[in-house]
Amino acid sequence: MAAKDNTLMATLSYSLIIAPIVLIKEKKDAFARFHAMQATGALIIFLIIRALLGVFFLFGFILPVNGLIAVILAYYAVEAMMGKKTKLPVAYEFGKGLTDLFKQ
Repeated sequence: MAAKDNTLMATLSYSLIIAPIVLIKEKKDAFARFHAMQATGALIIFLIIRALLGVFFLFGFILPVNGLIAVILAYYAVEAMMGKKTKLPVAYEFGKGLTDLFKQ
C-alpha cells in the first residue's frame, strides 16, 4: 500500500466507526493499525466517560464533552494525515490491549 493510502486509512480511523474496520482489514499496515488501535481505545474510553457523566450529571455536561472529544480526535486525525505516530496517552495502551486480546 502506498504511503498516501496509509495516511488516508489512519486519518479515517478517527471517525471512530471506521476504526474497527481498519483493524480487521489492514493486517500488514503498521501505521494504519497504530491509529486504528488508538482510535478504538479512544472510542471505548469516551463512551465510558459520556455514560458516567450522563448518569451523574443528568445529561448536563454531555454536549461540552462531545465538543472536547471532537477537538481531541480532530487533532490526532491531523497528526495521522501528516504521517506522524503521536500517542494519545491512555487510549493507545487500552486499544493495544484490546487488539492483543482479540488476536488470541
